Amino acid sequence: MKKGVDGAVKELKSLSGSVEKNLGDVATKDDVKKIASNVNSGIKDQLEDAAKDIKGHVETTLKKAGDGHKAIHKTVSKNQKYLKRIYKDLHHR
Repeated sequence: MKKGVDGAVKELKSLSGSVEKNLGDVATKDDVKKIASNVNSGIKDQLEDAAKDIKGHVETTLKKAGDGHKAIHKTVSKNQKYLKRIYKDLHHR
């Protein structure tokens, strides 16, 4: 019985050694979690930067549009006055 146990122990040790050699380069669960958290934080940083850029562009566009609205209103009212004057000149003689 002792021979059988000793043989099984030797086989187990050699199997353990070969498994260790074969799986030595495989990433562990902790390594995968660490990489995933690094990727996640990198993506969050990129999204935050993009959000800041977009927010800045939207703010400048809204500022320009706010000023443009007043100018557009002024132009439209002038055009409307000219059109009314032309209509009256053509139809009310």
